[in-house]
Order: sequence, then structure tokens, then C-alpha cells
Amino acid sequence: MKPDRFVQNKQKIPSFKKMESLKNKKMSDKKSILPLIGAKLYHIFNRGNNYEKIFFNDENYYFFLRRFQYYLNDYLDTYSYCLLPNHFHLLVRIKDSIFKKDGILRTTDENEIGKLCIQQLRRFFISYSMAINKQENRSGSLFLKNFKRIEIDDEKYLKYLLFYIHFNPEKHSLINDFKQYDFSSYKSILSSTDTKLMRNDILNNLLNDKQEFIEFHNYNHSEKQIEKYI
Repeated sequence: MKPDRFVQNKQKIPSFKKMESLKNKKMSDKKSILPLIGAKLYHIFNRGNNYEKIFFNDENYYFFLRRFQYYLNDYLDTYSYCLLPNHFHLLVRIKDSIFKKDGILRTTDENEIGKLCIQQLRRFFISYSMAINKQENRSGSLFLKNFKRIEIDDEKYLKYLLFYIHFNPEKHSLINDFKQYDFSSYKSILSSTDTKLMRNDILNNLLNDKQEFIEFHNYNHSEKQIEKYI
């Protein structure tokens, strides 16, 4: 499935420095209230409250992925991800049909599916937060209150975002080569082992094969091309 349209909404705001914080707040609020819709692609991301860590050891990263699969596997398909010490990025497609545990169809209504998916995401974040709070003997919010989401309806943006998510560890100086980072989907997409990721869709539809995937990630993409969307 390839997106076939792109609608870009930009408000003209005076370029005064005192307006920058207001502009950023408005954009952030918009990303926090955007509804999810069945069958659509989204960039979902969030960070630790007050920029604090959300992962404290390697097992936390694996636990996050296990909890994510447990709560969301029946509600969305995952294309890529990257987990960093104080934030995360997910590239997902909301499913177009939701089934009950017994296999009976629950709904195909795109709006209802989106609401169910948001509920599951919140349950997932609460579950992970409770475990980390217990581990670290802390209390209060682990994440910012509302996770951010941006709809993806442009194929060029989708490709850039795939790169951007994988490139994040190098962008934040966590590693010299993002392709060697252990807590992103880059290695899994190239691997031949079983995965819940939408590997075939990435390598056969969005891109042509593994070689093109590698070459696309080796290309020095301008971050400004991506940042205008996020």
C-alpha cells in the first residue's frame, strides 16, 4: 500500500523570536490531538517527562518492544522503530479491520478503529510506565502526557521518515554509525529471521529490494527535508 496524496497545512506566523515558543506549542498541541484513522500511516513519537530517561538498561528496551507487541499487534502494523534513552519513534499503519480474540470481526469502521488504537496505545504506555516506576522506585509521569502523531500521506515523506527514524541514534551522537544501533528496526528489516515488522512491504513495495534499502540509508539525506514534516 502506497500513499498517493499529500496535504501540507502551514500557518503563516510572523518571524519574531518572541513568537517561536507559541508556534512550537501550537504545532505540538496539534500533533497531540490528531485522531487516528483506520488504514492510515502515522509517525508516532514521544519523550520522557522533562526530557528524562525512559530506558535505564538494555532489558527496558526489550520489555518496551514486548509490551508494544502485546498491546498493539492486533491494532496496527509496524514499519520501523527506534528507541533512544529519553524518547522513541514508531512508523505504523493502523489496521483496517479489528477482530475479537475469538476471531470474530469486531469492526471495520475507520474512526472506531482509530479510537480503539488510541486506547491500546495509552494502555501500553501506562503498563510500561508502571513497570519502570517500580524498577526505579519513582512516581509520576514517565512520558509527556500526550503522545505525538503525524499522518503520512506522501510517499517521499514516508521514505525520508524511514531513514530519519533509523538515523536518530547517530543524529543524537549515541553511536558513530546508526546501522549498528541495537534498538532500531534497521537490522531486523535486513535480517532473514522472523519478524512482526512489515519487512516485505518495505523491501518489495516502498523500495525494490534489500540493496535499494541499504543504498537509500547510505545516502546523505538532508535533515531539513525531513524536519519540515515533523
